[in-house]
Formats: sequence, structure tokens, C-alpha cells
Amino acid sequence: MKAGIGARLLIPALVATSAFADFENGKVFENVICKENTHYSYLLYLPTTYTPEREDPWPVIFLIGHNGGQKVLFNKFIPAAEQNGLILAMSNESKNNFPESAQAIEAMVEDVFATFPIAEYQCLAGGIGHGGLMAFQLEEQRHKNIAGIFAVNALYPEQNINIPTYLLCRSSSNARNRLVHNRGYLRDEYSINFYNPDEGEFDEGHVSFAILWLQGQILNSKGSKAAKNEYSTHLLAQIQSNLKSDPYLAFRQTKLLSTLKKMPNYKTAKNLLDDLEEEPDIAHYLKARKAMDRFIDDYLNVMPYEYENQYLNSDEPEKEAWELSKEFSDTPFAELIYALGQKTPGQLNNK
Repeated sequence: MKAGIGARLLIPALVATSAFADFENGKVFENVICKENTHYSYLLYLPTTYTPEREDPWPVIFLIGHNGGQKVLFNKFIPAAEQNGLILAMSNESKNNFPESAQAIEAMVEDVFATFPIAEYQCLAGGIGHGGLMAFQLEEQRHKNIAGIFAVNALYPEQNINIPTYLLCRSSSNARNRLVHNRGYLRDEYSINFYNPDEGEFDEGHVSFAILWLQGQILNSKGSKAAKNEYSTHLLAQIQSNLKSDPYLAFRQTKLLSTLKKMPNYKTAKNLLDDLEEEPDIAHYLKARKAMDRFIDDYLNVMPYEYENQYLNSDEPEKEAWELSKEFSDTPFAELIYALGQKTPGQLNNK
């Protein structure tokens, strides 16, 4: 299906300068030139369900990388865009130490707003690495447009964050300690999460749950009745599908829906959550999560240099992490807890 709203932008790498191309749903466009400022461009993806005639306008994830537009990173967000009905856009020029990054990001946002029917008060900013800081800066500059932030391996300004924010960090980086130590700037319902880099970089699953969580917070607060119903129905269907194949994910999804009190299936999720918490495997899973949180509070709630001074010559964190990983070896937290306890010089110096 094509966009059909006159959304025809010049793509020099693909067509002659006098030609125009329609944007097809479900296809990545790597070099969309900003109409008002042709120095800048961005990657673009319209979900397969996109239609300009929909009653509710479309939210966008504005992605910002540490090294401009990166298709590999961009592609990790496509499943989440499909599942949640989101347009994706990623600046090609914004990158570390590039003085015009802010202009490039602003040009992208303006071009997307001018081209498509956008839910201008329900968009997300997503940042990877230093792009996370730029995502927070975008929210500061356009706080009326950005309703949620997803930052990966990124620091954030030491100030109160007043919109839903999902932070994901590799367990072995210095950013890990900074996030934990400064989490007082986050309200309780906002999320700091970790992944084990020994298992590879963050993946589509991490992204999908982050976007699902953010969309839930936003729609619960300001979504239309139709949008709430669509989100809630879709999430409940996912939960039912995952109950046997991935019960831990089903539990996380159920817990999420059970916190969204304005959603149609809120009570159904709350009742299901009560039943799931009685399951022995889930009870053990929750015990593992509490043990990991306690370990984080005990050892990681310091700045990186303080961590190094306290534990560089001590095996205490690693020993406790090893014991906990054995106790909870049958849960998804085992390898993550062990990784959180490691402290090699490379990890301590990893920015």
C-alpha cells in the first residue's frame, strides 16, 4: 500500500533529480531528503498497516544513533513498529561530535510532521549510545511532541524525567553504575533494565518490550478510546499466545497490562496476574528478580570510580553473583546476575 498523501520526496541515490517516488509500506527508505533543509536526510519506515485515512494520526519513533543512520540498528525497531503501529525515522547525520546534530534531528522531525498525519503529542525519542543524550535533548526542545524515551547504553541529564522513560544498558558498562546511582532522578514507575553483552547486543525482543511498555504508559494517559482498545486487545492476545511458549514474557506483559488502569482489559490482566504469581516457576522467577535488584542496590549504587575503588581488589561482588546465578540457574536472570558481578579493567573503562 502506498502513502497516498503527496508524500513524495527526492531520493538522489535511486532516481534522477526530476523524479519522485512514493513511499511503500513495509519498506526501508535509506535516504529521505528533508524538503526544507536538503543538507539533512533520514531513514524511514512505514508499518504495513499504515494508511493516511486512519481516524487516529500516527505516532513516530525518532531514532538517534551515535554514528548517524545505521540500518542494522534501524532494523531492530521494525518489529516493534509493526506490533505497535508506529512510523520509524532515523537521522543520517546526527552523530557523536558532530556540531550540527541538533539541526539534523530538528530537520528530520519537521519533515516527518510536514509529510505524514502524525500524532504530534504521542511520539517517542529513541537513542543509542550518545544518541540517548540527544534523545533527551530532543525532548527538552520539543517536550510537547515527545511523550516517551527509549535510551540504550546511554547516560542521561541529571534532572527529573517527567515522561515515561525506558533505559536499557549492557551489564558490564560504566553507564550501568551511573544509571543505578542516579536513578533517583527517575520516578518509581520508570524503568532501568540490563542485558548481558556476552549474549550479544540488545536485540529485537528488548526493543519490542520497551516500545510496548512506553506505548502503554502513553495511551493509558492520553490515548483515544479506540487506541486503548486496540492496544489492550492486541496485548491480551500476545499474553495468551505466550503463556505456554514463553511464560516469563507472558508474565511481564500481564504485569504491564495490569498496571494500565484505563485499559479495557485491565481487570482481566489483574486477575490473570494473581493466578500467575501462584505458579511455582513464576514465584521462583520473581524471587530471582528481587535477588538481582538487591544485588544491584548493594554493589552498583555507586559511581564507576567509587565502584573501582571499593571492589577492584575484592572478589565479594563476583562471589555473591556466582552464588545467586547458581541458585537461580533456571531463570532468565542467572547469566545477567553473573555478568553484573564481573569487574575486569575493560569493563570498568567501558564507556
